[in-house]
Amino acid sequence: MIESVVDVMALVVAIVAIVKLLVLIVKPKAWLKVVKPIYRYPILLGFVSLVLAAFSLLYLLEELTIVQIMAVVLFVAFLAGIALAAYVKEMVVFGEKLLKDRKVVDKVWVSVIIWLLLAVWALYALFA
Repeated sequence: MIESVVDVMALVVAIVAIVKLLVLIVKPKAWLKVVKPIYRYPILLGFVSLVLAAFSLLYLLEELTIVQIMAVVLFVAFLAGIALAAYVKEMVVFGEKLLKDRKVVDKVWVSVIIWLLLAVWALYALFA
């Protein structure tokens, strides 16, 4: 039963995941028609993602602690690792390409700050 915003968030993730998986199984190239327009505007994508992440975090904190949220982040990282394991060679090449860019941190500084704040917050909650 859907009773909260967090329930709605879970519903959206479940529906999008099922639709995406079905599209990727039936007609993989069709998914590119969905993502290409989204990636056409990287600054807008970053801003919208930041706003949605902030609101998501606020609603999650109504039901979970930062420690629980970070544990879920670990779970999702493991799931991503399962998928990315099939593309190890490509990921290493991609990583090397990113690290050759001297301005890599300049390009993702907002993300770096957010990760640092979340990590410090989780450590504080665990040990304070």
